[in-house]
Amino acid sequence: MVPIAIVGIALAFLAVEMIIQVIETRRGKDVYGFFTPDPSEKASQAPMNYSRMAASLDAFDITPPANVFLHEGHTWAAVEKSGEAEIGVDPLARKAIGKIDGIGLPEVGLKVRRGEKLFSLRQGVRAADFVSPVDGVVTEVNDSLARSAGMDSAEWICKVSPRNLSDDLKVMKIAEDGVRWIYDELSRLQEMVAMQMPRLQTVGVTMQDGGLALDNLLEALDDEAWQAFNEQFLNKS
Repeated sequence: MVPIAIVGIALAFLAVEMIIQVIETRRGKDVYGFFTPDPSEKASQAPMNYSRMAASLDAFDITPPANVFLHEGHTWAAVEKSGEAEIGVDPLARKAIGKIDGIGLPEVGLKVRRGEKLFSLRQGVRAADFVSPVDGVVTEVNDSLARSAGMDSAEWICKVSPRNLSDDLKVMKIAEDGVRWIYDELSRLQEMVAMQMPRLQTVGVTMQDGGLALDNLLEALDDEAWQAFNEQFLNKS
């Protein structure tokens, strides 16, 4: 019983520390740990800038693909010369989900509006539903992905012939704005998990090496945390 009690106390202190990190971040202070690697002492004294954000994303291998527009529902759109838009999942969502047991592809000819469900990534009985970043009609699906659990975030899932592309692109992020947005989303994901840690400890979710790894994060969390991820990060118009 004593070792169990010690582990419980350690986890409780860790949860409190994570919540403090979130509070300090909201106050505008640079806080490191959990998902964010510690920089050198000199770097930690410098204000957060674009290069440091980009380096942090590189460290987690979640730098967004080049020349794509990022939607707040964690999908991306790349416009081809034909005018069609390739649609995929951004690297933050892909890495956090981890193992994929199947992909729910849309039907060719499906009419979608921005913010409506377009496809899903399945893990066991759970699914992450991704919305379309553009209005239009599905013209092609990547059938090979339905048989591949090793989908890369740079691979397109379906193609859409857009209807209001100019308006759709105005609300998406690209280049430096995309990097800053992904960095902020990484911090927001840290906050979501930190706020749920006291409850997660009661259902058997434990920490490894002082923190939860970003890789396959959702595999380590319970159904309620998975649902929170869907609602807070993917269900965006």
